[in-house]
Amino acid sequence: MIVAFIDDNRHVFGVEPIVRALSGTAARIAVSSYYAYKKRQPSARARRDQALMVVIQDVYEANYSCYGVRKMWKAINREYADQFGPVARCTVERLMRLLGIDGIRRRRKRPKTASARAEECPDDLVEVKSLVVV
Repeated sequence: MIVAFIDDNRHVFGVEPIVRALSGTAARIAVSSYYAYKKRQPSARARRDQALMVVIQDVYEANYSCYGVRKMWKAINREYADQFGPVARCTVERLMRLLGIDGIRRRRKRPKTASARAEECPDDLVEVKSLVVV
């Protein structure tokens, strides 16, 4: 993100020189936009997401770290509906991805067909001759 880049380097170069250097790229931003972004309060979605992330982490750890998106979504809507209202499944999925948590997958993978080793294969009985196209 552009703002994070400016924050990381502003103590060395300053905001205005960084913005001037970025003006020739696709990452253009005005100085006033940078300061407006820094002063702005977090959006309602960002505040709700922060609260939901705490709840998701608590529910995940309370259930032995095995709930996936579907069970987590149902548990949150069952236990915290009075606090947050209905929570969309895609929201739970997005926040779980941000937190880096995932449920346990119990499905076993099917074994793949293993090819025979080269020494066990029969010799090639077809003699391939090069064809000359005239």
